[in-house]
Amino acid sequence: MIRKIAIVFFMLTAILAADEVYFEERILAVVDDEVVTSSEAEVALLVELGGSLPEDSALVHDLLSAKVEEIVNEKLILLAAEAESIEVDPDRIDEMFDSRWAMLIEGYGGEVAFENELRQEGFTIEGFKRKTREQLEDLYLKQAYIENHFGRIPVTEAEVDSFYKVYRDSLPDAPPEVHLLGIAVRLEPDSATINAALARLAEARKRIDAGEDFSTVAAELSEDSTTASKGGKFGTFGRGDLTGELDSIAFALGYGEVGGPVKTPMGYHLVKVVDKAGGEVTIAYILARAELKPERFAELVALADTIYKEAKAKPESFEGLPDEFSSYNDVVDFTDYGWVPLTTIQPDFLEEIRDASDGDIVGPIEMGDVLEIYKVAGKRESRVRTIEEDRNLIREAARQLKMRRSIDEELERLRKQFYVEIRI
Repeated sequence: MIRKIAIVFFMLTAILAADEVYFEERILAVVDDEVVTSSEAEVALLVELGGSLPEDSALVHDLLSAKVEEIVNEKLILLAAEAESIEVDPDRIDEMFDSRWAMLIEGYGGEVAFENELRQEGFTIEGFKRKTREQLEDLYLKQAYIENHFGRIPVTEAEVDSFYKVYRDSLPDAPPEVHLLGIAVRLEPDSATINAALARLAEARKRIDAGEDFSTVAAELSEDSTTASKGGKFGTFGRGDLTGELDSIAFALGYGEVGGPVKTPMGYHLVKVVDKAGGEVTIAYILARAELKPERFAELVALADTIYKEAKAKPESFEGLPDEFSSYNDVVDFTDYGWVPLTTIQPDFLEEIRDASDGDIVGPIEMGDVLEIYKVAGKRESRVRTIEEDRNLIREAARQLKMRRSIDEELERLRKQFYVEIRI
C-alpha cells in the first residue's frame, strides 16, 4: 500500500512540518507483539535529519537500518520496564505534559495557531494530546529503567587510567583556557534578616516534630503562596533538576523524611520527600523568605566597587584582599577557579576576559546573586588533554563508556528474553 505521510512528528521536543514524502508501508521489525513500520522509522529519521533524506539510496538504507535498531532497543527497554512493574507517576506525567504543551503553544505563537496547524495536518487536539501523553509515559518508563539499572555505575581509578591509555589519541583537544582567581561578594540579606527567617523555620520544624502534618504547617507558615496552597508540594524532579543544595538534600533524604534548612535564591527551606521512585523524587517544602533590602543591596555594590579598586591598585595582593574586609567575611569569599575553558564563560563578559592580559582585574560582574571580581592569573591556547590535568573529565568519559557497554549487554540479554525479528 502506498501512503502519503505528512511529516508532522512529535518526538517530545518539537513538531516538525516538512515536505510530503511518499513511500511504501512495510513492517521493518517485530519486537515481541509490536511492530516497527517503515512510516515510524522513516519519519523518525526525517525528524533527526531536519526534514529531508540524502539522495544516496544506499546511505538512506544504512541510516534507516540504524534507526530501526534504535527503535527496537527503545521498545525492548520499555518492555523490560513494564516487566519489572515500574509504575508511572501520573503527577509527574501531568507536569511533563503541561510543560511540553506550553512550549508547543509558545512555539506556534498561541493556542489557536497551534490547533489550526494540527487540524491542517489531520490531527485532532484530543488525539494529539493522547499520543503526546503516551509518549511521555513511555519516556518516563525508559528513563526510570535506565536510572535503576545504570544510573550509578562506578569507575575505578585503574579503569580511568586504562581508558586514557586506549583513547588518549581520540580525545578532543582542550579549548583555550584562562586561569581565574575570584573574589565574590554575595548579595545576601544581613544577619538579622537571615536569623529571623531561620527562627520561623525552627518554629515550623518544632510543630512537625511534635506530630503536626507537614502539609498543614506548610499551608499555614510557608511564604511561597503557590506551594503553600498545595500543602507545600513543589513537584517531581530528577537528579540535577533543582538548585544545588535543594537537589542534594532531596536525594539524600529518604521517603517521608524532613530535612533542612537549606538555602536557595528564594530563601530558606524545610524539605520533605513525599515520593521517591524511578530515579526521581517528589518534594514539598516550607519557605521562609530572607529578602535583600534595597539599602543592603546598595551597601554590597559599594563594597564590591571598593574591592575592585583595591585589586586594581595592588593586584599582587589579590588573594589576601578579603582579609582586609573582615567585617564582611560572611559575604566575601576568595576562590581559585583554576583553568577555565573560554567556551564555558558567559557570553556577556567573554570578550572582556578574552581580551584581558595576565594580571588584569575584571569586574565587578553580577553572576546571579553574586558580584564577582576576577584576576586573570594566566592564559593558554588549545592543548592536548592529559591525565594529570583532565582526570575528572576523563573519569566521566570512562564512566559513560562503561555505562554504554552495560546498556548494550542488557539489550543483548533482552533480545534473548523477548522475540525480535529485523526485516530491513
